[in-house]
Amino acid sequence: MSYVEETGHVIYQSKMTHGKNRKNFEVYKADAFIAAITQHIPQKSFQMVRYYGWYSNKSRGMRSKQGIQRPGDESPESDVAFEVIDVTEHESRKIPSRTWRDCIKKIYEVDPLSCPRCGQEMRIISFITEFPVIRQILEHLGLWVIAPRDPPKKESLPTVVYEAFDDGWPGYEEPCFVMN
Repeated sequence: MSYVEETGHVIYQSKMTHGKNRKNFEVYKADAFIAAITQHIPQKSFQMVRYYGWYSNKSRGMRSKQGIQRPGDESPESDVAFEVIDVTEHESRKIPSRTWRDCIKKIYEVDPLSCPRCGQEMRIISFITEFPVIRQILEHLGLWVIAPRDPPKKESLPTVVYEAFDDGWPGYEEPCFVMN
């Protein structure tokens, strides 16, 4: 990049000489150059997208040279070493996080771990996630009730009325449909 004082122009020159656009320089007026360069400044708290790993330019170029097209397709000559991690011994947390309880309190204004009868704090013994077990417990307590439903009532469809509408923009008259 160089500035020519006599003419007030900025010459931007790049090293790129391949691809569709082989032009490797551009001449701008000083104010036009500043306008062009400031278009690349992101707005406040805007995160630019960066590609890394599998999607980076270098990785894509190396894969195209080797003939690898998709994840999982690997060239026959590459031996990739990987480590298998055994997670069978992992024990999950016994109780939900503190934030779970705080969220329930904030939304429903009720402490999910306070007993509705005596008000004491309850402990979570286990989580039951299997449907047959949940059904068996609710049937034993008499809380599993499948009430027959009436078919949905057929309501009359609303009538559609066309009204002309002018929004003040010439040449942009669009129909306006009103539901009654």
